[in-house]
Amino acid sequence: MQEDNIFMLRFKVRMDPWIGLRRELGQGWKWPSGLEFNNSFVIRGESECAFLSEDTISSSRCYIERNWICRVNIYSTVICLH
Repeated sequence: MQEDNIFMLRFKVRMDPWIGLRRELGQGWKWPSGLEFNNSFVIRGESECAFLSEDTISSSRCYIERNWICRVNIYSTVICLH
């Protein structure tokens, strides 16, 4: 989703945060909600969890410690993309 991409880039920090996309071996990328990723941007790498790197989205092993990108919806519910 273009809206999610814009949101993530706006809050980019130096620690290359997780964005919530994850995949199982041999499967496609999925959001935490279970919704399949529509390939609206390229995810570099072959690992199972996606993060926002310097100028792109990359993948890494999920056990790497990183911050998460979160937002608050109109009902004041905190939504973290993990």
